[in-house]
Amino acid sequence: MEKVGIGFIGAGDVAHLHQMALFKVPQAMIVAVFDVDTQRSTKLAHALGARMCETADELVNLPEVQVVYVLTPERAHHENVMRSLRAGKHTFVEKPVSFSREPIREWIDLSKRKGCLCVPGHNYIHAPALRSMKELIASGQLGDIHTLW
Repeated sequence: MEKVGIGFIGAGDVAHLHQMALFKVPQAMIVAVFDVDTQRSTKLAHALGARMCETADELVNLPEVQVVYVLTPERAHHENVMRSLRAGKHTFVEKPVSFSREPIREWIDLSKRKGCLCVPGHNYIHAPALRSMKELIASGQLGDIHTLW
């Protein structure tokens, strides 16, 4: 099976967690890394045998990158997700994806226009407890929900 080229925008601690998870996927290959901290970018790219990019634009425009992981702090997500989607790349966004709805709506619209997936990094979305809670809320058995922690 053909390898899928992945680029990381962000080379901090969370990048290492995704790197370990992707090593378990035989078809996945991290091919490029960019971080505003050049030292971090260089270190991770070297460890992976990946290309170290000078800019996020360089990374998203590489033909060998089919998927971009946006692993930056939330304040940089919108700019990087839009950059990736505009380049026609499938995009994974680390949580928290955004603190407002507007950017997410823009991502959905652009991903549909470009025919790309834009996937939030919610690692609990399939947890049985959350599925049960969703069913309880949807059924109305809990009444009106005003706050949930």
